[in-house]
Amino acid sequence: MERLDVDESSALLTNKGLTTDEDDQTPPVLSYSGSVVVNAPPVHTNAEVGFGEKDISFFGGFSLLVMNMTGPAMMNIPAIFQAAGWFTPVLLIVIMTVLSSFACTFLVEAMSNVPGNERFEGRAEVATLAKLFFPPWAYWLTQALLFISLQANNIAAIVVSAQVMDETLYNIFHWDIALDLTTFKFVELHRGAVMHGNSLFPETYIISLGFLIILALSIPLGYFNLDDNIIVQEICFVSLCVICIEWVIAFSVSGLTPSMTPVYTNVAGQGQVIGTIIFNYAFAMCIPSWVNEMKSGISINKSIWWSNVLSSVMFFAIGLFGAWFACYSVTNDILEIIPNWNKNAGMQLPNLITVYSFPLVSLVSGIPVLSIIIRYNLVKSGICRKKWANVWGVILPWVISVPFYTGTSFSTMINWVSLLVNGPINFIIPMLLYIISLKTKERNPPAKELEVFRAIPMWRDRRSRKTAIAMIASSAFLSILGIIVYSIQFADPPNPPVCRLSPPNNNNN
Repeated sequence: MERLDVDESSALLTNKGLTTDEDDQTPPVLSYSGSVVVNAPPVHTNAEVGFGEKDISFFGGFSLLVMNMTGPAMMNIPAIFQAAGWFTPVLLIVIMTVLSSFACTFLVEAMSNVPGNERFEGRAEVATLAKLFFPPWAYWLTQALLFISLQANNIAAIVVSAQVMDETLYNIFHWDIALDLTTFKFVELHRGAVMHGNSLFPETYIISLGFLIILALSIPLGYFNLDDNIIVQEICFVSLCVICIEWVIAFSVSGLTPSMTPVYTNVAGQGQVIGTIIFNYAFAMCIPSWVNEMKSGISINKSIWWSNVLSSVMFFAIGLFGAWFACYSVTNDILEIIPNWNKNAGMQLPNLITVYSFPLVSLVSGIPVLSIIIRYNLVKSGICRKKWANVWGVILPWVISVPFYTGTSFSTMINWVSLLVNGPINFIIPMLLYIISLKTKERNPPAKELEVFRAIPMWRDRRSRKTAIAMIASSAFLSILGIIVYSIQFADPPNPPVCRLSPPNNNNN
């Protein structure tokens, strides 16, 4: 077999000089027998494939990374602080901050270890790296885990956004409507409707008005490129900071009860902690697409580490203050608690504005980004062309999200997907790609004058390799521990927290 050299890797990264004929649509195949060999995929022009340009600024990239971490599972952070006690969530947030930062930076170093891509001159998505460095079975496993992980995150954002939009419509107009797909009849909600799990509508297959509004807002953005969406990420990042500050102020003004969050509860109470927190930090698969379209001269390490730190600070603040603020049951979250808390009348209007804008700011903004990354990976790996990649990335998650819209299966999905899929694809596979990429780097060392990206700038490759192995072991341990503890929760449900079950002075109509 022929080893990967600079010219061949450059062809794979940039598709330079290859055919774009419509008849030549056979997906490329890379074979493996101890060393990397290349059978480069067919080329596509930027306009045809839909890749963005290298024009994402530091603030744009920073905003993108933070918005990818503060997704749908963020709303459940106060509930897990209360169910588990504050010690376990705080410890895990610190651990995941380190693990996710290293996973991202090691993944970027694997990109720079591809010959000809030392300064990210080409375009290497996760699928590209897996095809270069993994044997075929591992490549296809990576593709499957990547697809499931991105789709699960997208479905979660769609479901939560649509549910909160329906609650917003109902609270403003005391009315909402949905189409029941089992009977093809319309279901209307009027004053006096009650919650069914996390949804206002009964447990059946429906398409609600809120679902259609979120669909209309997010699907068009999914057809653009990542760099085109950065202005949306920047606006949403600033808005998210304002929302978090307003919530902390509202919690503090209304009065905090630290006794509602003990240090530790019981084993069963830890069931959702690992899954929920892993879900928030599972963003490593988005990193290559950002690096491919960022401006030159931007510090990748600073962008990744500081965005992680800021997101963790948000989790600490919302988790602790939210848990001291009110009591959470199995079926409610922070977005349901805040609008009904009338203890401080002066905070009612800003509370309502921030709660009803949170899904648009934190969740809807992330839906098109995940769709774009799915498209980038499918097209770059040669699995399909742009048209079908848009179907799988933009349209499919909306179809799959319909069964999860009602009932209680949503939170169960988040936990199992986080433990079985998000953990391996976002924390283990990036480290493996880095370790294997070092062999290619040793065979094709970069020119001495090149400043090659390093995940840990002051360390030699041997020491960094040992660190990556330690991170793999830690991630695997956390995933296995989470599966065991979450399984115990079904056999021994956690005791409800001793706190107020409903806010005082609740004047719901």
